[in-house]
Amino acid sequence: MKYLKSLAWSIIPVFIFSILLSGMYYFDWISPKIYSFLEFLTPALSLFVGGLYLGKHSTEKGWLEGMKLGGGMILFLFIFSYLAFQTGFSLKSFVYYLILFIITTFGSMLGIRNVDTENK
Repeated sequence: MKYLKSLAWSIIPVFIFSILLSGMYYFDWISPKIYSFLEFLTPALSLFVGGLYLGKHSTEKGWLEGMKLGGGMILFLFIFSYLAFQTGFSLKSFVYYLILFIITTFGSMLGIRNVDTENK
């Protein structure tokens, strides 16, 4: 159950902010450079928050829980991008997915760390 809630904390903001960003870009409210930056920042922050949530609700090994969540999300994103947009695997996408994986793992490690310091 904690994985489903963590996925919800990760996926729902990505969809909401993607729609908002697309609308702002369509109406020329933001520049293409800002849009590309926010396009990266949105999933990164969402996965960080999802990892943080998972870490707070785990009892030990936050890094492993974050790796599980990050790996699942990356697999989902890769399959979605491959099926929806027919994009193959490239060095750029590998680096992007690696950064998201590290951010998710780090968020879960911080979440478990906060739980440990609160219990002492």
